[in-house]
Amino acid sequence: MIGFFRKIRKKLADDNKPLKYMRYAIGEIVLVVIGILIALSINNWNEDRKDKELYYSYLIRLKEDFTEMLNSTKEAQIIEKRLVELGEMVLNFDEETAKDINPLQFAIALDYTAGRHFYKKSSQTWADLISTGNLNLLDNKDLRNQIGAYNSLIDQRHFQIEEWFAFKVKYRDLTRHILRPEERLYLTEDWPYGNFEDPAFEDFKLQTTLDEMKSKLKAIPELKGVLTDVVLTRNITVSMINNEVKLLSSILMTINDEISKLGFKNSSK
Repeated sequence: MIGFFRKIRKKLADDNKPLKYMRYAIGEIVLVVIGILIALSINNWNEDRKDKELYYSYLIRLKEDFTEMLNSTKEAQIIEKRLVELGEMVLNFDEETAKDINPLQFAIALDYTAGRHFYKKSSQTWADLISTGNLNLLDNKDLRNQIGAYNSLIDQRHFQIEEWFAFKVKYRDLTRHILRPEERLYLTEDWPYGNFEDPAFEDFKLQTTLDEMKSKLKAIPELKGVLTDVVLTRNITVSMINNEVKLLSSILMTINDEISKLGFKNSSK
């Protein structure tokens, strides 16, 4: 292409002898400038394309990370709600409600109310974006803010869980003697945060009677206060997890929108 323009320019220069060399020189400069501009444009296009491909790969990885995190958080949401129900069962236990309670269900409630369901999920891709200096590829401010808000909420929740752990330890100290050691061990190892009708318990025979549990509970005067703290803090944890689910869902929607905007053929992955 440059050679073609050069021939045209040379012919025009030859038609006017006095200006021949000046035109030739100016033409050479113009051609060089045009060549440089074309090369720069191609290079910029290639670099932009590489950046978009890299950004796309990060988005796909972020989508995988946050999908896994959302699924794990939804599982935690179910477990924490179940733990609240168990705590409330023990907290509201009295002579009237005791008539309709299944002893095994109550034994599960007694032991698992002291449980601590701890999880912390984070995005390795997000960490890679920061550590490699590629965070500038993520020019969507909404997505940055959403991920920042999620990380802040996670840090806040785990800080509070650490503070609240003392309530659960106190409750466990007060109630560890109510069930037999072998019963507590069996329940702890085999009950998958489900319910007392789980098939895993078909061959399990609870030795501690409901009357025994009731009698021992009555002998713990400070139990109500400690258990109230446990239930209250678990309810706050559930509220935080609900917010996590909303944030994670919002993050995934924004990621999907970004993937669609890039227009890659395999953006549906």
